[in-house]
Amino acid sequence: RAVEIMGRNSISQLPVLDNEVPVGCISESAIMNAMEERGFHQTHQKLVRDCMEPGFPALPPTAPIDTIVHLLHHNHAVLVLERGKVCGVITKHDLISLIA
Repeated sequence: RAVEIMGRNSISQLPVLDNEVPVGCISESAIMNAMEERGFHQTHQKLVRDCMEPGFPALPPTAPIDTIVHLLHHNHAVLVLERGKVCGVITKHDLISLIA
């Protein structure tokens, strides 16, 4: 379950994959919106696909850091794709830790 994975790993969003291909994302905000719209008890039993948002932008591993910074200014995360499959996820926290 997405909520368990997010809680266990202290993360607020996840990419949603179908056969290893990104199809969307789920975030704390999307879950909270679903709870507000449908009520807590109905949301508790919903599938990720019922709450997911459009996916994160994706780049190849060779993408310039400036492009990643720009995308993270407008998105929760950026996926790193190699041959159509996710090989990494970059977040704002990851970039900030590089300058710390």
